[in-house]
Amino acid sequence: IALLLVALLAHHVFRHREKGHLARFWASAAMALILSEAALGAGLVLYQRVAEDASLARGFWISGHLINTFLLLAALTLTWRFVDDPDRASRAAAGGVRRASFPRAAEGFTVIPAVIALMAIGVSGAIAALGDTLFKAQTLREAITQDFSSASHIFLRLRVFHPLLALAGGGFVLVLAYRTITSNPDRPESRRRGLSLAGLVVGQWFLGLTNLVLLAPTVLQIAHLLVADLIWITLVLVAADEGPGS
Repeated sequence: IALLLVALLAHHVFRHREKGHLARFWASAAMALILSEAALGAGLVLYQRVAEDASLARGFWISGHLINTFLLLAALTLTWRFVDDPDRASRAAAGGVRRASFPRAAEGFTVIPAVIALMAIGVSGAIAALGDTLFKAQTLREAITQDFSSASHIFLRLRVFHPLLALAGGGFVLVLAYRTITSNPDRPESRRRGLSLAGLVVGQWFLGLTNLVLLAPTVLQIAHLLVADLIWITLVLVAADEGPGS
């Protein structure tokens, strides 16, 4: 269903937007990424990296799947962002897609670390969720013991890095959110995105703590992933914002 919808989106964009339009580029990227997403999903099944498989290979497959999903979400978000932005489209023709899509990329001190941090948090979260699913603990004490036992599976021993990365990486994202809010006093939409980004990060910390205390029930894991996707989408929109004075 997702593949068909992305194909319809790409068809619509190519039909109604001129050659060189930014939305065309990102719709094409989304089409390529939904195909690689399908290929990764098929690979997981064909190579039997599912069910009770606890091999290291499954960890790599899951991590690749997560990164591809984030890139797909970014491409879809940017397609939506630019489909009705003729001014930005004309700048793309003159100065290139990267510069037109991410004019705030020059603020690399906050934007680039925030993007890398969210990628790292996402991968570590995928590994942590895999460990929670394969080696279900009955109590919080047992789960903590699993994390620090040399006899535990590597997925469990890596699990401890996820909350640490979430705190540190979330800090980078909060810095970017703060700069977005304070540097755009006359751009209410940019300020709203900055506030949304900050609120989602703080809410995700509390959701992650609840998930930990309740031993990662499936419903909370899904909610945790959903909020992670919302943070990523909001970060992409902040990075694509034209910034103060534009």
